[in-house]
Amino acid sequence: MKNGFSLYKNHLLASQVAKRGSFAWQYGQLLTEAFYLVGVRKLFDLLEQADETGQHIELVYTPTDGVTIPVAFDIRLADETSETPAFRY
Repeated sequence: MKNGFSLYKNHLLASQVAKRGSFAWQYGQLLTEAFYLVGVRKLFDLLEQADETGQHIELVYTPTDGVTIPVAFDIRLADETSETPAFRY
């Protein structure tokens, strides 16, 4: 089992060499946002869980009424088969 820091670092390195707009690039962007949103402890713990269970992390957004813009406020685990995580809300 890899620790959260090494998983985070590996995903960021993969996103830096990935083509802009690809899943790897979007996931790197998402993890960077999650880092600032929830902090190191929660992000690294969820990355370890995601690695163990074959899932990935997605952002959780506030509900929208069609007028306001949804805002990311948390992260959670999602199945690998779900849609691209950077655009979920």
